[in-house]
Amino acid sequence: MGYVRADVYSSKKPGRPTVRPFTVALLMLRAKELSLSFDELEIVTIGDILDMTIERLNDQEEWDYIATQADIDKLMR
Repeated sequence: MGYVRADVYSSKKPGRPTVRPFTVALLMLRAKELSLSFDELEIVTIGDILDMTIERLNDQEEWDYIATQADIDKLMR
């Protein structure tokens, strides 16, 4: 198996990057964290599990406010 950078999952977190082997145990841990069933594991790929893990972690981040069209219209007046 290849290696996955551990800091991929926390883009805003400062610290030194670490590298750890990506094993079946780590994949199953990520799948369990996402509450995937064995039936769902048959139809998803490793990439899908990693993408869902990253998205789950992104949901916990505080994001800047995105301006709406009304906000832009107020600036143009």
